[in-house]
Amino acid sequence: MQSEVAAKLSDEAALTIEQHMHELRALRDLGRERGMLSAAIAAEVKRGQLRGFYVKHIVTGDADEFSRMTNTELEAFIYGNEKPAKSKH
Repeated sequence: MQSEVAAKLSDEAALTIEQHMHELRALRDLGRERGMLSAAIAAEVKRGQLRGFYVKHIVTGDADEFSRMTNTELEAFIYGNEKPAKSKH
């Protein structure tokens, strides 16, 4: 009997991506209807995150990595092969 109850609770707690997207859409629409644009935007952003539209980029390295580079090395790092034209000012 305990396993049946646990299975039922697990089934009820399961949430599909489609269900989650539907709930976030409903919250977005409710926020929009009530003039709560921050809430509507937050719900829409969460929908985008769920679908993978937003990717968080993390850059790692030493805190003083650039202080050890020469100006030439820094320019090469920043501009790659496309160096900017030198200003005549």
